[in-house]
Amino acid sequence: MGELSLLILQPTPFCNIDCRYCYLPHRADTSQISDESLAAVFSNVFASQCLGKQLTIIWHAGEPLVVGIGFYEKAIALARRLSPPGLQIRHALQTNGLLINLKWIEFFRAHRFHVGVSLDGPKAIHDASRVFRDGAGSFDKAMAGVRQMQQHGFPFYVVSVLNLHNLDRPDEMFEFYDSNDLRAVCFNIEETDGVNTSATFERADVVAAFRAFFARFVERVGRSEKRWTVRELDSMTRKILAPAQANFRNEQVEPFAIVTVGPNGDFTTFSPEFLGLKDARRGDFVIGNLTQGPIEQAKSSPAFRLLEAEIRAGVEKCARECEYFRVCGGGAPANKYGELGTMDATATKFCECVVKAVADVALQQLETRAVT
Repeated sequence: MGELSLLILQPTPFCNIDCRYCYLPHRADTSQISDESLAAVFSNVFASQCLGKQLTIIWHAGEPLVVGIGFYEKAIALARRLSPPGLQIRHALQTNGLLINLKWIEFFRAHRFHVGVSLDGPKAIHDASRVFRDGAGSFDKAMAGVRQMQQHGFPFYVVSVLNLHNLDRPDEMFEFYDSNDLRAVCFNIEETDGVNTSATFERADVVAAFRAFFARFVERVGRSEKRWTVRELDSMTRKILAPAQANFRNEQVEPFAIVTVGPNGDFTTFSPEFLGLKDARRGDFVIGNLTQGPIEQAKSSPAFRLLEAEIRAGVEKCARECEYFRVCGGGAPANKYGELGTMDATATKFCECVVKAVADVALQQLETRAVT
């Protein structure tokens, strides 16, 4: 068992927008976790043998802000009361930004939240995918939330999904971020995952396009006189520069390093995207319910054993066959499943982009620095 480092809690599956590339199957469901269920989840997590000295709780859904500040005030107090002595808890969430106001900012600051805002670029790009249920774009409201945080000096980062609308536009994306003082950025790529079949991955040259985007964006960052944080570049650079014997964790292939819990207490491990998926062989990827017992009960469940064996087989293949294994550790199981229908596999378009292309660009940048 891995040391539990990420507890991903879904207070509700509901989202107040309906992004065209969303992988979550129940985002119109307004159900919410009860106080009693949340207390049971915390109690069983905090009693787990795989709990270390630090734990990040990521509030994720749907849109996590729709449950309101009152929910989180109670949840944080509950976690504090039930947690064992010495456990350091960090709270984080990813939001579409639409509901952010001064009260939320004061709450984030008071509880030292790490906050990411989903923003896909300029208005035309963002509004092509991140829409309300009537098809209207969400850019203006998202930017209003961003402006609130900037005006009140609250630090945050931006997560952008690269897709058919922005993958060929690195300069436009860079200039949008730069002109709006958004210089802490992260890139995801539209994936074949959950209920979403990626139109971006159907593009024949998607890997080359991603590589070109990332290389050009990094070039622009390198020429800027301002300080930038690009998650993928920074993370990969640290791995490349680390000693050869360094051991990097890939939490997505470690059992119980990540635990993802739904509003009814159902939970899974490995890739968070597994929660809510259906599979012809296994039914779903749920391995237990944290309102009914501790994490360790899942170790003996057939669902967990099947999942672990298939993921382990895929990781072993990656270790044998892939020259990027040291900086990857076996890939993302949910992406293997989404693209190939099995976790007992190796290369995916996802890893060709976010691991191999990123590693090549990071290495090239380091070599360029060494020469100059």
